[in-house]
Amino acid sequence: MDTPLISQYPTEHLTSRGDLRLEAHNTVVGERARRLFGANRPESEYLFATAALHDFGKATPQFQAYVRPDESYEGLDEEKNHARLGALATWFVLGELNASTRDRLAATLAVARHHQALPDAAQYTGETLARAFDANSETIHAQVAAIAEQWPSEAERLLRLTNVDVSWDTFVEWAQSDNPRSELEEVSTRATLSGTTPDSATLPANLYERTLHYWSVLTLADKSHAMAIPEEHVFDLQTLDLEPIATYVSDLRDDPPESELEQELNDERERARRQAIRGVHEWLSADAAPAYSTITLPTGLGKTLTGLCAAFEARDILNEQGRGSGPRPIVYALPYTSIIEQTRSLFEDPDLWGADPTKSALTVHHYLSETVVYHDEMSTRDVDTTDAGESAHLLGEAWRDGTILTTFVQLFESLAGPTNRQGLKLPALESALVILDEPQALPKDWWDGI
Repeated sequence: MDTPLISQYPTEHLTSRGDLRLEAHNTVVGERARRLFGANRPESEYLFATAALHDFGKATPQFQAYVRPDESYEGLDEEKNHARLGALATWFVLGELNASTRDRLAATLAVARHHQALPDAAQYTGETLARAFDANSETIHAQVAAIAEQWPSEAERLLRLTNVDVSWDTFVEWAQSDNPRSELEEVSTRATLSGTTPDSATLPANLYERTLHYWSVLTLADKSHAMAIPEEHVFDLQTLDLEPIATYVSDLRDDPPESELEQELNDERERARRQAIRGVHEWLSADAAPAYSTITLPTGLGKTLTGLCAAFEARDILNEQGRGSGPRPIVYALPYTSIIEQTRSLFEDPDLWGADPTKSALTVHHYLSETVVYHDEMSTRDVDTTDAGESAHLLGEAWRDGTILTTFVQLFESLAGPTNRQGLKLPALESALVILDEPQALPKDWWDGI
């Protein structure tokens, strides 16, 4: 065999026969993940190492024989699986980086489950991973032994992608000891008369929050590169501007009103919009500005346009001030799909933005919508089975867009209990501005979480 590769599709990091090199994939995923997470955040070093090791387990001869079309794999299914060996390497390397127990365990869980939903952390760590990493585990040690025989130098290069000066031999010595299992049991179990039992009270504080962040960023970085989605499609989000609203409102006011009452109503709408804009400036200029603000208007006074004006103004102010990093999408959430369709017509109004929800700038996401983001001109009739169609669906599900119109269900339930697909949204919310329209409709059971 040649040096390890990941699969059979073209990218910029190819072997002579057109295969994507594993080292190149891990490097790009690490860079994308750090950028999605925020390169200036103190934990970004840990996240880069996590992403750079997520496919470490694919460096085994067992996986390589399985993935190459000109070879056949006849061994145990467990030995061709890659996620747990990558998780073991992640636990080791973040220990070398002196990461906190929370970061170390969150990263390990993210790698172990980067193709699946997140599990119960105590049970999965204290039993599943602890047994898998035991000194007597046949699967992990068969994988390590096969790498040691065929690709030790390549595996060492993968380890050093993390900027940690560690040798393959040091990793093997540690992996074959009792340390991995005892360390994992220490952070996830309590002692009993018969041994140990998983106990969530033993886990690090706020582990779920940190795991969600690492796991969602890793998943999006991995999927987007594996699908050969250009970097600019992931990061350079097109946006809707504030100016069309001002023009739209001005044009409405210039039209002769049907009655004096309609004129008064239009004046009140404009007054509310201007007050909201002033309120945004006061809100964001405060020394200790709260994370949220409210707009209260009676029905018929144009709260949709007023809320959007406020959000776009806040976005532009924050961007000018250089707060945060990366794009800042606007997420407009409503309780019902019927209301969403009414609001959608506003975005698509040619006198306003004339937005196309299948292109970057506006995404409509609820269970009845086609949630896609296309960046190229093409007929939607013949893209369902193409790579472009798959990429468009991934970008739509991940909310890689300037404005997202969605439901409370998509916003809150998906984030509270994410599957691998649902968790793709989380990176978009790192710097997003979220509008909750009709918040009185939010179920009381959600209030604490919200």
